[in-house]
Amino acid sequence: EKQFFRDDNIELRDSIARIHTRNESVKGKSWDLEHGFTTRRFDYTSGLISTGQSFRQKYGKFEAKVKFSASYPLLNAFWMAGEKMTPHLDIFKSSSKNGKSVECGVHMEEKGKIVKSTRKVSGAKFNNGFFIYSCEWSPESIVWKINGQEVARESGHIPSEPMYLSFCTILPENPDAGALPAMMEIDWVRCFKKVSE
Repeated sequence: EKQFFRDDNIELRDSIARIHTRNESVKGKSWDLEHGFTTRRFDYTSGLISTGQSFRQKYGKFEAKVKFSASYPLLNAFWMAGEKMTPHLDIFKSSSKNGKSVECGVHMEEKGKIVKSTRKVSGAKFNNGFFIYSCEWSPESIVWKINGQEVARESGHIPSEPMYLSFCTILPENPDAGALPAMMEIDWVRCFKKVSE
């Protein structure tokens, strides 16, 4: 990834959380498999909002009202994760140059291998305004919805541990000219848990 996450790139104004992605040079730490954390220079900054230290939940409905810039190759995401890299649940991830599709999916480790089940959702200009992205997660299935309409369903690979929520924008490669600055806006986030009968 080309960006460094900074708290300065997160803004709360008029009850909307904003993640700003900018072209600015900073020094920061990054993880290297061989050497651990090392200091290096980054040419881009962004932000990460996570409930990893404050809130985790197993099963329920998770939703957020989000708007994002579709500047290539920015990847905007609303996702959930546990203690390790897997399981990982993408409630939405922007995935196109023109903002006309998003992805949802789940990544699991099964029998020592990473298994992923993802779906691409098209049919709207997702960077044109706010959309409500949701995920209904139970022991039997995961159902993804956009503005209340079901767009994907998974019944084979289901996480079974509490997970935290995250919002971020990453740069997997250097952006095109004029792509930055960019912004992801989060109007609200809601989490529901089914009451036992």
